[in-house]
Amino acid sequence: MEPRRPRALPVRLAVVGTVLIFVVCASWLVYRAVTIPVPEAVLIVRASPAWDGTIASVDGINLGKPREARFDRASKYSLSFHLLPGTYTLVVRRGDIELERYDFVLTRREPLRVRHLPDTPGAGTATTRPSWPFGIDFRWQNH
Repeated sequence: MEPRRPRALPVRLAVVGTVLIFVVCASWLVYRAVTIPVPEAVLIVRASPAWDGTIASVDGINLGKPREARFDRASKYSLSFHLLPGTYTLVVRRGDIELERYDFVLTRREPLRVRHLPDTPGAGTATTRPSWPFGIDFRWQNH
């Protein structure tokens, strides 16, 4: 008795199926490579250790949701945001308190912005008069 030969049809179907799977995967990768925008610009925010734990957030029309990062020792108090050219706003906050706000534009001609924060949070905020506790009102202030 002669040994059985494998049938040609299942072998051909397996080869055709493998080629189809490869073509579909390669087409999907090429499509994704063409349609995903590549960030061409960068914002670098640098701070001192006094800013430890604060959160930097970048928002703009090109972003679906704001991008956030935290200043800490691991990041060496330097954060970078890779973005598309456009108009953005950087907000640095600790909890619910906004400490810094910076509006900026990134273009293809100027794709890099570096923002140095003050040595201590709130150092750039000038006070015009001291705040008095408990709403004390002095008569001589009204005259």
